[in-house]
Amino acid sequence: MIHHLAILTPDAQVLSSFYKMLLDVSTDREQRDDAGLRSVWLRAGGSLLMIEREAAAGPGRHVLVFATAPGSLAAAEARLAAAGARPEGPGGAYLRTRFTIYGRDPDGNRVGLSSWPEPLEQEPLAPLTGTSFGG
Repeated sequence: MIHHLAILTPDAQVLSSFYKMLLDVSTDREQRDDAGLRSVWLRAGGSLLMIEREAAAGPGRHVLVFATAPGSLAAAEARLAAAGARPEGPGGAYLRTRFTIYGRDPDGNRVGLSSWPEPLEQEPLAPLTGTSFGG
């Protein structure tokens, strides 16, 4: 069981706002120091996502993938877009596999929503043939 994941960022406010929107989670705790907002802890079920200010944090070093419902490709893509995740695929599309869709958060980290082991998009039904109701 995961207790917490921590992401280092130069701007805890911007990154915590992104993840609050993407994951629809609430703030568990904020910590401030003389320089301002130092840390935001987001409650994600039984785990915490800790957004920690670190001036020397490099861009795009993390990959974070969160659970989403099977068959929810359109909803997952809408959540990424609403949160402001940048697409990185050809033609400005989000990268995706059968199970996961990916974008980039404000710090350049790869962020995804995954329905593993079920497909993110429902497989289209094959047309019925050779039956009295299948045409």
